[in-house]
Amino acid sequence: MKYTGWKIISDEFENGNRQSKDALFTVGNGYFGIRGFFEENGEAAVGNGGIYVAGIVGKGFHKSYTGKSRELCNIANIFRVRLSVNGNGINGTEVSDFSRTLDMKNAVYSRRYIWNNSVALEFSRFADMADVHRVGQKIVVKSLTDNNKIDLYALIDTDVVNLNKVSCEPLPIQPGRDHITERKIGANSVETVLDDEDCTRLYAAQKVMAFINGKPVGGVAYADSRATGMRYGIVLARDDELVIKKVAAVYTSKYEPDAKEETAAFLRTDIDYDAVFNDSCAEWEKRWNAANVEIKTDTDDDTAVRYNLFELMCACPVHTDKVSIGARGLTGEMYEGCVFWDTEIFQLPFFIYSDPAAARRLLTFRYNTLEQARRYARELRMEAGAQYPWQVSEKGIEQTESSAGFFSVHLMADIAYAIKNYVNASGDDEFLVSMGAEMLIEIARFWEKRSIHSDFDGYYHIMTVRGPNEYSPIVDDNAFTNYMAAQNLLYAVAVADMLESDHPQEYKKLAERIGFCRSEIKKWKDIADNLYVGYDEKKHLVAEYPTYFNRYPFDIKKYKPTAKRILESGTPYDFLYFYQITKQADTVLLMCLLPDLFSDEEKKAAYEYYEPRTVHDSSLSYAPHAWLASRILKTEEAYAYFKQCAYLDINDMKLNAVSGIHFANFGGTWMSLVFGFCGISFENGVLKIDPKLPEKWESVKLNLTCRGENIHIEVSKKGVKAFSLSKDSKIKILCEGNE
Repeated sequence: MKYTGWKIISDEFENGNRQSKDALFTVGNGYFGIRGFFEENGEAAVGNGGIYVAGIVGKGFHKSYTGKSRELCNIANIFRVRLSVNGNGINGTEVSDFSRTLDMKNAVYSRRYIWNNSVALEFSRFADMADVHRVGQKIVVKSLTDNNKIDLYALIDTDVVNLNKVSCEPLPIQPGRDHITERKIGANSVETVLDDEDCTRLYAAQKVMAFINGKPVGGVAYADSRATGMRYGIVLARDDELVIKKVAAVYTSKYEPDAKEETAAFLRTDIDYDAVFNDSCAEWEKRWNAANVEIKTDTDDDTAVRYNLFELMCACPVHTDKVSIGARGLTGEMYEGCVFWDTEIFQLPFFIYSDPAAARRLLTFRYNTLEQARRYARELRMEAGAQYPWQVSEKGIEQTESSAGFFSVHLMADIAYAIKNYVNASGDDEFLVSMGAEMLIEIARFWEKRSIHSDFDGYYHIMTVRGPNEYSPIVDDNAFTNYMAAQNLLYAVAVADMLESDHPQEYKKLAERIGFCRSEIKKWKDIADNLYVGYDEKKHLVAEYPTYFNRYPFDIKKYKPTAKRILESGTPYDFLYFYQITKQADTVLLMCLLPDLFSDEEKKAAYEYYEPRTVHDSSLSYAPHAWLASRILKTEEAYAYFKQCAYLDINDMKLNAVSGIHFANFGGTWMSLVFGFCGISFENGVLKIDPKLPEKWESVKLNLTCRGENIHIEVSKKGVKAFSLSKDSKIKILCEGNE
């Protein structure tokens, strides 16, 4: 892999296992996610593509804990190309000078190679950020010899099936299911019906233009039982160049009521490919102006970080608050496109400080599914409050296959924590009044019902939970869960008080609508002040859970000899219950999220105790270790963890990028850099900067959005520069303690 500032380049053809890099080269705009597949290859699973639309799913085939299961659906291939030269189909042999490039500045994926020493081929594509329903494709065929007969079909092809969601090494992956139940093939347009419970209809259409040496050339309309498009049969002389430019559009009945009419309007409209591309680039420029991080270093870290942020922006829905970002975004079918706690804890902070409107949409998704969370709580015999599903569909339905999600109750704390962070950084009190307060109250009610008071010790306990450490699946008084729950209860009390004093009418309406009363607030305060957490006074060590210290030591070198997860190395899951073993950052993550609650001594004790016992069998683990290590001045260790985080997918360290890349890890990369190395925090209108840069970095430049103001920050070995780009700044900035 090569890194050149704004580009990532691979010149390895790897025909047998090239799908391992397809997800890495994904482009998107929050509506589409488009893997880096080869559009001219239609062989078996390799030809399935990998084009996903946010919230568009097919029928699932496992039994979910509640409701009906579903899985992310691979839609019709709107980039399909059939191409032959002198009657010979282009295939995976006789390829030279191959390269594929991800241009992150303009969000373009391109490939180029020479085939059979006779033609030079270049394919490029993008997802339009200015109009999220559209995508663009450009194909260049240059003749290297005389009299090459080119036969090219630019198609929309419905002959696709899903990829296999559990695919990993070895490759190639195997075909999955066909979710299309009906096909209507028109002239440069198709209508498909999916097998989901909504019988969702997808409409796709395309406008194709062709040029030879810059002059327009006509084609012939083509259609068969599964594909439609344009055919171009042309003879090229040496150095002649055929250029195909295509703009396609997709609309769905699930989210666009007038999808059919929108598609017809697209076909009636004159489309200029170059204008569409330029508009998309302009939108990306706006996003990069707000989000880019510039690292001055002689390493590839600058490009690697940029890649992490690029993929986050590609997956973030800019068009709706009815969907969110799944664990693998729109880059693969693993986890069926479902949303976890990853979004609130790891992804959301990046958007809070770079695109607050996007952050609000992601939180609004949780509000839109609040009624389902209330219903789920009742199904689980909870008398009041809301329990958000652990693995949630776009409709708010639990999709885990077992009851495991029931125990991962820290999710409720994670959502409330995210609401507080968003409101603190954005100053969006309207969101708090109209949506946030209701969520916070229902989550506080959940904690009230989930907390048990003990007459034996006088404390409240949250029993039978699974914290972030999923290798200890059922424990009592997990520190992460209890600390986060306590903070959420206190915040709910403060918000309820604020609502009653500053917005009495809204408070009254909400209280009447959900049956809320003042007596509940007193109970929340009591629980928050008296939640039990295990603690070793001599070692100043917070217990991940009280019995953690009593379990057997675990020999990581023996039972995890390779980079593979412990479970893939032959160790039974039930075997792990007896040992001091942490799957991913748990107490370490707690210290990062609530730093003001712990002394430097406690943070150091937590890191030094749990780090050797953590096996990092989750992509969520590296970033918190980098973050906390940087804060306790273990800068070399912090940088080592940062490298694992920033290059996780680029180097396919987990050997499963073929099933989709890791979006929580992308957000974690940003957090470890901004909150960790740069030491940035924001609270009550005060921006604090206390950097501890790695030795290999000369400086870091970035912009943050706080309370509607754009703050420019430059951190270097020489010192810190920070200033607001707003004329009437109200933000107080403290650089290393100095205002």
